[in-house]
Amino acid sequence: MGVSQDKISVIYNPIPAPKNIIQRTGKQNHFIYIGRIDYDGQKNVSELMRALDKVSNSFTCDLYGSVDTNTKDKLLDLISNNKKIVDNIKFHGFFEDIWDQIQKADVLILTSKYEGFPMVLCESIAHGISVVAANCPTGVNDIVNKNNGYLYTPGNLIQLEKISNAIVNKSIVLPSVKSVNKTINKFNYKNYVKRIIDDFDNDIK
Repeated sequence: MGVSQDKISVIYNPIPAPKNIIQRTGKQNHFIYIGRIDYDGQKNVSELMRALDKVSNSFTCDLYGSVDTNTKDKLLDLISNNKKIVDNIKFHGFFEDIWDQIQKADVLILTSKYEGFPMVLCESIAHGISVVAANCPTGVNDIVNKNNGYLYTPGNLIQLEKISNAIVNKSIVLPSVKSVNKTINKFNYKNYVKRIIDDFDNDIK
């Protein structure tokens, strides 16, 4: 648009303080997915299902979000031959306040092909939940770091499989709840307001 780069700054969306911290299982084997559920569109949930199909140890995965019957059946078909995990993957549907529904969780997985600013990652981190996310355009790389989760290359199923297995097998240890939660301070209301005020001050100068 012809605007000089030094006149552009990113404010980010503000993240409200959570009402509670979500407890972990202690086993690193409870995955969750939150969001609209499609097959291989933007949210790319088929990639999640294919990766879970290759997880060797016991785990559960709860999916929260709107999904039509055809899409759900197609996703379940991807794991239909793996009897040991079929019963451990649950579709719970849409909830207005999702965080009232989740009692325990270890990791949220986001397999999107692209995002605007993935608020679900911020909300999960604010609740102390580690995240695994495709490093897609845009916003993900601004949120996820070594203190709150793990990134993988979009479409790299083998990489996602390795990360998922390493978590469940505990060959990698998840960042602590405190460490995860602390990383959201960048996006809290106090820092959001500060960025706006600083931008105005810079414009005046």
